Amino acid sequence: MVRVDRFLRYRRGMRGVMQLIAVAVVGASSTACAARADEQRTSVGQEAGTLRELGLRRGLLIGTVVRGPHLSREEEPEYRDILASEFSLLTAPCYFRGVQPAPGHFDFKECDRIVEFANEHSLQVRGHTLVWGNALPGWLDTLSDVALWRALHHHVSTVVSRYRGRMLAWSVVNEAVNPDGGAHVGIMYRDTSFWFRRLGPTVYDSAFWWARRADSTAALFYNDHSIERSRAWGIAIYDFVAGLKRRQVPITGVGLQFHLRINTVLDTVRIRADMERLAALDLNIHITELDVLIGHSPATADELMRQGRLYRTVLSLCLAVSRCTAFSVWGFTDRRQSRASVTWEDDPLIFDREYRRKPAYRALWAELSNGR
Repeated sequence: MVRVDRFLRYRRGMRGVMQLIAVAVVGASSTACAARADEQRTSVGQEAGTLRELGLRRGLLIGTVVRGPHLSREEEPEYRDILASEFSLLTAPCYFRGVQPAPGHFDFKECDRIVEFANEHSLQVRGHTLVWGNALPGWLDTLSDVALWRALHHHVSTVVSRYRGRMLAWSVVNEAVNPDGGAHVGIMYRDTSFWFRRLGPTVYDSAFWWARRADSTAALFYNDHSIERSRAWGIAIYDFVAGLKRRQVPITGVGLQFHLRINTVLDTVRIRADMERLAALDLNIHITELDVLIGHSPATADELMRQGRLYRTVLSLCLAVSRCTAFSVWGFTDRRQSRASVTWEDDPLIFDREYRRKPAYRALWAELSNGR
């Protein structure tokens, strides 16, 4: 399948191309997945189109994070079927601690399983994440600074090289800034981050170069959260990536996380302006992580509708910015959570614990259908 990334740099003027891709993708789905999807669409009064199909017609990849253990055909067929029918992009959590639990010992079982599933179903994959201050193995603390540089270089090069040509994108650096952090040459860094504390800010530039040398085709992203919180977060993210661009570091995009609650109030005018400023740096934008916590279960009908409105609002922001080319929810069923601090009782996702579509799913479907 032709790499979708080549067609997603700008959404305007390419809808015909995306329609052809959508036809090819839909044709590659298995009969069982298509039958299940048809049954689900009928149950909610939708005549045609999964999120995957509608997104591709709009020039937008629709994604979700995946955990390898849930891909068992025997134990949880619904999980697999919905992934194959509803999504075009999977996020593979290839965290340092899981991939390299001991020095020089790499364990790619989970990441491999996700990439193989994606290949089987004509899905794209984004790798998450290479340089993050969390999810690190304890053995890194025992290294000298020089040895730590070498270990990170080896890690990034080894992981990216393994999936050369098979990853649409990598979150190369994750959560490096904080408006309340330590200023360094005008950038507000997250000064509590392990990598920043040990190696300083140049480690981030290096990581992008290592990733580019390991795979010349993958899109390389900076990923961060809280742009919805305040203007200060938008400025911190912008200043960081603008600095990378000035230094000609090979960054190609910015990933934005939205971890919301149903009482979150979004300043859509400001957030869109922040997204447009990032796009003006010649960067693509992905909404990489979205969930909306209700905080208890069962939720009321009103709470489910409010949740759906927030999902739809974030999607509409992405659709309004021409360089926003992917939209991913952080997990899709309340049965399987993707954040350690979240449980099924938070009721945060677009399918319930029985894999039934929630109002949040229907809100996304309706927003994507507006442009058909």
